[in-house]
Amino acid sequence: MLPFILPADMPVTTVVETRPAPSSQDAIMLLVNSAPLPDNAPENIYAQVFGPSDKLVATIYKKGIVATSNDIAAKMAPQFEKLDSPKDRAEAIAKEVGGTVVYKE
Repeated sequence: MLPFILPADMPVTTVVETRPAPSSQDAIMLLVNSAPLPDNAPENIYAQVFGPSDKLVATIYKKGIVATSNDIAAKMAPQFEKLDSPKDRAEAIAKEVGGTVVYKE
C-alpha cells in the first residue's frame, strides 16, 4: 500500500482536546461500576427452592440458570431442556423434591 501524501499547499490542522486525568480512585470506580454483573450474582437471584426439611436445594437466577446438586441436576436435565423460564424451572424442582419456591422481590 502506498502512503497517502498531502499536497504541500493543503493546510493541516490538528485539534487536541485536553482533560484532567482521573484520579486512580475515580478510574477504579468507573471500571467497577461499568462491569456487568455475572449471571450468578446475588442481585440476579429469581427464586430459591427449599426441600421438605427447609433445606435450600436450588437457586434459580433471572436468566434461568440453576445452581443445585449434581443429583437434582441429573434428574431434572430432561425437563430443563424443555423449560426455559426461571419460574417453570423453580416450580419443576419444587415438585420433584416436594419442596416450596420462595421468590425474591
